[in-house]
Amino acid sequence: MNDQLLKIHQKLLAKAEMLKKTSINDLFGRDPERAERFFLSIDNSLAYDFSRERIDQEAIDLLLELYHYQECPNKLDDLFSGKHVNYSENRPSLHTLLRDVFDKNISDSLSEKRNLVANELKKIKAFTEAFRGGKILGINGKPLKEILVIGIGGSYLGNKLLYESLEDSLNNFKLSFLTEPNDKEFESVTSDLDLEETLVIVISKSFTTKETLLIGNRIREKLQNAFGEDAVKHHFVGISSNTAGLDAFGIAKDRQFYFWDWVGGRYSIWSSVGLPISLVLGYEAIEGFLEGGSALDNNIQSTGPISALPVIHALIGFWNHHYLDMNSHLVLTYPKEIKSIVEYNQQLVMESNGKALPESSPYKSSVQIIWGGPGVESQHSFYQALHQSNLRSSIEFVSSVAESDFSFFNFSNLAAQLQTLTDGNELTEDRKIIGDKAHTLILLSQISPFNLGAYLALQEHSTYIKSLLLGINAFDQFGVETGKVIADNFLKDKKVNVSEKFRHLEFFKKNN
Repeated sequence: MNDQLLKIHQKLLAKAEMLKKTSINDLFGRDPERAERFFLSIDNSLAYDFSRERIDQEAIDLLLELYHYQECPNKLDDLFSGKHVNYSENRPSLHTLLRDVFDKNISDSLSEKRNLVANELKKIKAFTEAFRGGKILGINGKPLKEILVIGIGGSYLGNKLLYESLEDSLNNFKLSFLTEPNDKEFESVTSDLDLEETLVIVISKSFTTKETLLIGNRIREKLQNAFGEDAVKHHFVGISSNTAGLDAFGIAKDRQFYFWDWVGGRYSIWSSVGLPISLVLGYEAIEGFLEGGSALDNNIQSTGPISALPVIHALIGFWNHHYLDMNSHLVLTYPKEIKSIVEYNQQLVMESNGKALPESSPYKSSVQIIWGGPGVESQHSFYQALHQSNLRSSIEFVSSVAESDFSFFNFSNLAAQLQTLTDGNELTEDRKIIGDKAHTLILLSQISPFNLGAYLALQEHSTYIKSLLLGINAFDQFGVETGKVIADNFLKDKKVNVSEKFRHLEFFKKNN
């Protein structure tokens, strides 16, 4: 670590020691305008309240000094302009281009890629209108009304989140998922479908993902046994960057949708991977989702860092992890329908930033453990540990306001938890709530495609900025791939070859 970086780091450490001894209520007492100043919003749709974090303006200024020292503004420009920010694989990471389709200025170097994106969106729109209009027919001439999505990781989590969050908007179309090889789940899901009216969407960037192809082959066999060899052409859609793999599977050319090696799997929901949501909600939902993500892109590009919501979100997360020693990050959702935000963030953050740190790094770990759940359910589970134990975790609430008895119940419980975490109580020792637990609130004006797009883009940019501060690559995933290679070798040999260290893996095989 060079002298200037060491100096910034030491100032942050000293500031953290001071603030560890300062209560949140004292911070409010010192700054009557704190609630207004430590609050940012986007288009009256998404708001970020960080006033109850254990941080002050001096700490934010020091973090911004680190942000500029690490050249984060220039490296964000590199992301948007198509530079090879995924340096270990020597390619760009242009998920932002997928939502940059609203007549913005764009460099000539990206115009060809932008045209590819625009063409895919036209295909998605046309297929969506045909499907919802009853013109996509199965092998027996019946309109397809049920959708089975086969995929895992980034090919699945975004669709699941949007489907669960926006399900009230559905219009007579059923969406089911199969994610991993499991006999009981396969039979349960497929037996609940009318296969004669089912569209199967297989999503895999490489179209070599073993889990996905194993399930895809099983359902293909099931459909062919029921309706003949041509069932694949009528009942399957494929989404991949591997056109040869789609062809080999037997998927018709007019049922093939594409994305590219410059789109990471965990960032791919902005691409044709979002087709299932377009089919069940309508193409306008995809447009709203893309516009929400684009709004956050505009915010980080056109606003100074002190007012850019993703920048401040990243800096506060970095502060909590590396200077206030919080090794986990708790995400709590009110209402329940957005609960998959937790799982989505878990993959995005931990797969992106779960990397080895540079040898010169002063930090102990690259990433927090992401955990959480739906708020009201969790109140009857691990909230006890939040209120009365010495658990050290940063806390982020995600909520929305809606006008119904149930939603008001949820919002009332949220407000009660915020107050309890902040103020605690002064009851007898066994009933005492310590309080003074820092936390953040992200508030959506409503659960909508636009707002969910804004929220996911916020998390993407925040994750990338943290990687820049750490000096790691947020876009490769060699840790994931290594385990897959070993498993593939076992599958190839039809035998799990293990050393003496793992000999107990043979126990059940010998006893059954």
